[in-house]
Amino acid sequence: MFIKYGEESHLQELMSKGLIYFNPCKFFRDLEAEQMKKGMADSNDGGISNLYKKVRLDTNDGTVSENQNQIVDFIVKPCLKTPVFCIKRAKSEIITDKERYNLKVQFPKHTHALIIEDEDAFLENIRYNFRNRAFSHDIFYQNEFLKNFIDFLFYGKSVTNFYEPKKKSRYYAEFTVTLNNGKMSKLYIDDSNFYKTMFRKNLFFNEQNEFRIALPYETQEEGKKYQINQVKARLCRIDELVQS
Repeated sequence: MFIKYGEESHLQELMSKGLIYFNPCKFFRDLEAEQMKKGMADSNDGGISNLYKKVRLDTNDGTVSENQNQIVDFIVKPCLKTPVFCIKRAKSEIITDKERYNLKVQFPKHTHALIIEDEDAFLENIRYNFRNRAFSHDIFYQNEFLKNFIDFLFYGKSVTNFYEPKKKSRYYAEFTVTLNNGKMSKLYIDDSNFYKTMFRKNLFFNEQNEFRIALPYETQEEGKKYQINQVKARLCRIDELVQS
């Protein structure tokens, strides 16, 4: 099932009117910087963040420097304006007292939950109304590059049918990583896969069990509502889901 936490009026709009709200990826990055609070937002959202044993930096003037044990963060520009919708994927709607407390701290305005039991119907709603141009997938939670995410960047498919953007001669980033099996792999981030970098987050967030929908063919500067069909779901207060 899918569970969307939020304000009652917003969830009611999604359920009864089919108005689904997407934020650009940069919204989540800016929000953590603004709030100075990790949880609701992620300053690395949409980008690649990883700890490397050795980092080599080559500058345009020919200077070369090497540093040990460095965290490297980067994001490709198209991700910043790519619309994103986040929702929880769970086997049960029940949450613990601790989970309820964390929700209150991280999302103080979220008082209600929209319970969507039929995942297939919701995803078909997304696929149909976005004309196969919405990429949908679970989030990978990891603090280092693991082979499953590298494979996802290269070959990962959307849960819903999706028209993959064509690869162009340009690319946004090129980097070489050592996989957890010790092998080296070279990656190119280009128009065909840049949006997939938005599907990996730090282990700090793994309790969110996030499922994400991205719109790589769209760009936006701020939050925007899109029209889909009504969503068959049940609206309730989050407090009703707590089981001690």
